[in-house]
Amino acid sequence: MRNHTAATASILTIAAIAQTAAAQQSDYIQSVVINEVMSENTSTIFNSELGEYSDWIELYNGGNETFDLSGYFLTDKMHETTKYEIPQGITIEPGGYLLFWADGHPELGPLHTNFRIDNDGESAAIFSPINQGNERVDAISVPALGPNSSWGRSCDGFIGLRSFTDEPIQEVPSPLAANTGHCTLICGFADFNQDTRMNYFDVIILINAFIANDPLADVNDDGDINFFDLSAFLASYNRGCHGE
Repeated sequence: MRNHTAATASILTIAAIAQTAAAQQSDYIQSVVINEVMSENTSTIFNSELGEYSDWIELYNGGNETFDLSGYFLTDKMHETTKYEIPQGITIEPGGYLLFWADGHPELGPLHTNFRIDNDGESAAIFSPINQGNERVDAISVPALGPNSSWGRSCDGFIGLRSFTDEPIQEVPSPLAANTGHCTLICGFADFNQDTRMNYFDVIILINAFIANDPLADVNDDGDINFFDLSAFLASYNRGCHGE
C-alpha cells in the first residue's frame, strides 16, 4: 500500500509539472537572451576602459525588432532582481549582440556592471523593468569554468546550452559574434516520443504505460514497474535537454 501511495503521488506530481510547463514551439528564443558568459577571461577580449581582461556577459536579440533595454536589470543572483539597472538608451538590433563587462566598475560606463561572475559557478539573468513587473526575461546557470572558457547557447538564441573553450578541437568563445556549436538537442530517456522536448506528451506516454503495466514504463530497467521508475523519470525530466 505504501509503494502504491508513493507511486500515485509521483504520477500526480509528474502530471502537475507537465500541465504547468508550456510545450516549446521552437528551439530558438524570439527575444533577448543571455547568449554567452565568461567568468575567467585572461586573454579572450580586452576591457580597454579598465585596462585588463574582465568577465563578460553577451546578450543576443533573437527577435525581429530593435529591443530597448532601458531600465532592464542584469544580475548574477536570482534573488537580487534589480542588481544592475541598464541605463537609458541601450538597445540591441534584431540579430545583434551586446557585451556587458561584469567587472564591478559601473562608473566606467553603461556597459559595465556592478558585479563580477564567480568562476566556481553562478547565474546570469536579465529581468524586466520595475514598471513591467520586474519579471525574469532570461536566465542561465553558469557552471564552474576554466580560464578563457565560456558557457552559452549552442548557437545564437538556441535553447540548448554548452561550453566553449579555446583548447584544440573545441568550438571557441565568441564575444560579439555568432556561437558556433551544433544546433541540436540531446535529451535523456524521459523524452519518450523523441521530439527533443520534455513536455506533456512524454508524461502522458509514461502514465498510460504505467497504468497498463507496459514494459515501456520500466524506466530504470530493473524488471519491475513501480515507484522507482517514476522517480527515475522525474529526475530525467527535470534535467531537461542540453545542446550538443
